[in-house]
Amino acid sequence: MAGALVFIDRSSLDEWRVKALNEVKPNTVNAYCRALRTAWNLAIDRELTAKNPFSKLGELKDSTIDERHKYFSEEEVEQVLDGFDTSELPDYFRPATELSLYCGLRLSEVLTLTSDDIKAGQLWIRGKGNKVRTVPPRRRARHIAVSRVNGSPWLFPTERDHSRHVESTRFTKQFSSHCRAVGCPRGHFHMLRHTFATRLLTSGVPMIAVSRWMGHSSVKVTDQTYGHLIPGAQDHLIEAVFG
Repeated sequence: MAGALVFIDRSSLDEWRVKALNEVKPNTVNAYCRALRTAWNLAIDRELTAKNPFSKLGELKDSTIDERHKYFSEEEVEQVLDGFDTSELPDYFRPATELSLYCGLRLSEVLTLTSDDIKAGQLWIRGKGNKVRTVPPRRRARHIAVSRVNGSPWLFPTERDHSRHVESTRFTKQFSSHCRAVGCPRGHFHMLRHTFATRLLTSGVPMIAVSRWMGHSSVKVTDQTYGHLIPGAQDHLIEAVFG
């Protein structure tokens, strides 16, 4: 078993994935790879091998997924927000949802906000790699953030222990269940972040500004992620400069 594990390299994995795509969808191949990655980690724990060939293997993109399902429509946003009025979810779900929707925050960024992150009318966000960025929140988002200041270090503390913030795992599952309950079966929390970016870009906000507020490493990342959703959205800027 150990020998078989050692001689599998990236090249052979790529060849295997190409062949597998002739029979199953990309998401299925990704599921196979995740399972094998877990098995290899177990083999490493048992000292059967020293390296996991799946550790840096990126996920395949499913080209069959409708890009539209990456963000919420106006109607769906209303469904999700209005649904909280009759939901039995904890009362922090709606403000957390709105902060992501209005500021483009990841769930981890929302749940780790503190009262010290509200400065000079802006939110100071700790993103990936502990990089800090500022986001100028709309009036509603600013009001939500200020209203969450409650004596705890966190804007979203747990109900039992205010020294700890709400954990993301259960939150994510409950939010997805809430979306299904209100008629948005594909809904998940990260779509709120996509919705924020898509709304701004389709309204003509410069991509460099959106990139900065989203905390992307470069404008190229923003363009690769959202550019195809907004063909020609900024053509008017060229017209304004060159006539």
